[in-house]
Amino acid sequence: MKWIQRCLLLSLFLTAVLSAADLPRKETAAPGKLKVGLFVGKGARGGGVFHWARLMAYSPGITLSFLDGADIRNGKLAGVDVLIIPGGSSEHEYLEIQESGGEKIREFVRNGGKYVGICAGFHCSLNHKKRFRLLPYRYYRPAVGRSAVVAVEFTKAGAERLGIKPGGLRWVTYASGPIAQPDPKGPEAQVEELAFYRSSVTRVDNSKNSFSGFPGALFGRVGKGLVMVTSFHPEYRECNDDISMGMIYAVSGLKTAPVYPRKNRRPLRVVMYVSAIAGKEPVRRMFELDKHPDIDVVFANKSMIGEGVLRHCDVFFVPDGEDDWFASFYKASGKRIRTFEKNGGVILVSGKGEAEILKEHKKVIFVSENISAAEAALKR
Repeated sequence: MKWIQRCLLLSLFLTAVLSAADLPRKETAAPGKLKVGLFVGKGARGGGVFHWARLMAYSPGITLSFLDGADIRNGKLAGVDVLIIPGGSSEHEYLEIQESGGEKIREFVRNGGKYVGICAGFHCSLNHKKRFRLLPYRYYRPAVGRSAVVAVEFTKAGAERLGIKPGGLRWVTYASGPIAQPDPKGPEAQVEELAFYRSSVTRVDNSKNSFSGFPGALFGRVGKGLVMVTSFHPEYRECNDDISMGMIYAVSGLKTAPVYPRKNRRPLRVVMYVSAIAGKEPVRRMFELDKHPDIDVVFANKSMIGEGVLRHCDVFFVPDGEDDWFASFYKASGKRIRTFEKNGGVILVSGKGEAEILKEHKKVIFVSENISAAEAALKR
């Protein structure tokens, strides 16, 4: 009797194994083994860069590094499994990476590398002589309007691909992302359209300007590699973290999520200006602040400062960035910064050009290269 029971159990076990073998599988990276390279060179700018840096740095199973154009041209893609090209300006990202770097990216993907692109990173993947030419899609036209929260709908296959809950609309941040359509003259690749816009920054019945119905997320197989891109920004809204992390899952098979350290004491609140900010140095400064248990960092652009975010913080931090952009911002928002200072706020600045623009302020602390931004903020 026991022999018969053992035979039945063995039969059930073999049946389960054979059935599982018939199912499509995803290669799952071992903990700490998925190497992600985040592009932070010129052109990759704005809060999305810092949001992606946070998401990746705090996610178990991911080792994060930062790359600029020179790194890509000089062969450092060999040290990563996944390349993330975040939002910003696709034109300036291409100019920073250059055509020789674009060829390195194509070679990286064709040989099995994974490419994740968001907004400008989506644009860089399109078939254009001054882009990376990964997917057989072309830039159709710009959308009217700069930024809005819009609705997208993932297909059933798209939800499965990203490992997210299927059904219903998702509200995501759109910021002048590319509207694309298939290009029969594009490079060879197998592409799936995973999500479609169901609203627009203009009236959906305005056929000239509406992009409702156009694809917002694409997944492609290019040679031995994989490409996952969205023309919207999932990373700007915490409720869409599953989409952001789903993009990593789609290309790597690694199912992970950020685990942020608990901050038990009331944190020192630092608002970090992120418009037109790019490069390894600002990201390093952000983590100096963000990883300190007594500091809470909020990323803010021009519109958020106009909406009053400085009223609710102790320190305003301006990292080294593009001086012309900050000068334009200060011209429009200088009064709010002066009011912030008058009410007891302190300004930290790490760029010499920005320090020159803010020289009239008495409560400005210049953070030199060898001083931690967290140390400076706490000693304000």
